[in-house]
Amino acid sequence: MPAKLYSFSSSVWASVPRIALVEKQITDVEIVEVNLFNAENYSPAYLKINKNATVPSLIHHKNNHATIDDSTTIAEFLDSAYPEGPSLLPADEAAAAQVRELVAKSHSVDPNLVSLGAVNEQELAQKKPVVTAIMGGRVAALTRFTEEAPEHSVFYSEKVDAAKQLIGTYENPEHAGSLYSAINAEWAKIFAYFDEIELLLASHDGPYLIGKQYTLADVHFTCLIARLYVNRQDLLFENRPHLLKYWKTVQTRESFKVVYAELH
Repeated sequence: MPAKLYSFSSSVWASVPRIALVEKQITDVEIVEVNLFNAENYSPAYLKINKNATVPSLIHHKNNHATIDDSTTIAEFLDSAYPEGPSLLPADEAAAAQVRELVAKSHSVDPNLVSLGAVNEQELAQKKPVVTAIMGGRVAALTRFTEEAPEHSVFYSEKVDAAKQLIGTYENPEHAGSLYSAINAEWAKIFAYFDEIELLLASHDGPYLIGKQYTLADVHFTCLIARLYVNRQDLLFENRPHLLKYWKTVQTRESFKVVYAELH
């Protein structure tokens, strides 16, 4: 059975193992696209692979064909399972710990939340057609899946309620105050984290997060910036010259060109 990576090209964290595949020069893993916009991740068939309905998921013979269902674990698995490729984790234990800490910090903010939400009424109006269409399609798909697999009805019902609530907020902006507060608070967390990274990059000669070696910390952080760049590219690098230089550097890597062809 060939190794399979279940992914979605527009998913922020599903891009992590895709970058790792290119960096490690791995060619024996088949990428299976799971279209989140069409709610394919909630299909009964995919729930057999990943009960959480998330991407990425990796099934690999070196892991006894058991599913690995989070980007952090998948990336580390690929790095160790293919030692012949360039290492993405430092051999030094202290440096490796720093890399893992940076990976965790990248996951401490929520790029999906700010992508689906809005900071004010103007952004709400701009995003309304896309967000309501995606959520409406999700509701329709979940309703169909409930009929096909009633054993998942409770799980599907929770997802339907969440989607309908978001649609309701977009259709009734007078009730969107709590959404604006949540999204502005999340952006504040993101910018505070980016300020930390700016100081980190300024503290050494670089060009990467922990210095000269490109690591898993860079893989995850690149995916985070790439997602946020689509939303607020005007503010990401404001008063952050080292971060801007870093962004330009990672864009030159072959892995970035392959995974983010539309941004290159």
